[in-house]
Amino acid sequence: MAIAPMVVMFPIGMSDHGEAAMTHEFSRTGLFDPLSDCAALGAAIRRARKSQGLTQTELAGLAGTGLRFLSELENGKRTVALGKTLDVLAALGMRLGVLRGEP
Repeated sequence: MAIAPMVVMFPIGMSDHGEAAMTHEFSRTGLFDPLSDCAALGAAIRRARKSQGLTQTELAGLAGTGLRFLSELENGKRTVALGKTLDVLAALGMRLGVLRGEP
């Protein structure tokens, strides 16, 4: 059974055994990509969409968003909400990453 891709957040600097172990394990398996900016998130969304065989139009319909928004998101356009969200996470010492499904 395949694991669906999902976005995960975890605190930077949890215990030495926490984040480091979690990041190492996910990185070792090739399932985790740290996301540091809007472009990285957009690329991860694009990869996930394409791996599921969806067009931007189909995904926009499923997500209830406009095609323009999805295109800008995949192209890493810094929107007010996303940009501020990433800024808040960084200020809190949090990172955003994608846990991909099994290869």
